Amino acid sequence: MIRRWIILLLFFPLLSLAQINVVNPESDKFELTIFDLSGRVVARSRVEKSIAMDVSSFVKGTYLVWFNNGKKSFSEKIIVQ
Repeated sequence: MIRRWIILLLFFPLLSLAQINVVNPESDKFELTIFDLSGRVVARSRVEKSIAMDVSSFVKGTYLVWFNNGKKSFSEKIIVQ
């Protein structure tokens, strides 16, 4: 499943075994932060165009991915299997 957001990010897949991919077709830099459900930050990265983030070492479960470009922000749920 691919989702396209108002801030023009492509984020996929929502169910992952090894990695999540984020593509920014615009030139805005953004920050990507992944939280476990207890609120602990498990990964953080600043991104310019795209990133393939390895999640294979994450404990199986549900995580929240937060995106922020300084003007807009949103979060999405992912499931690591």
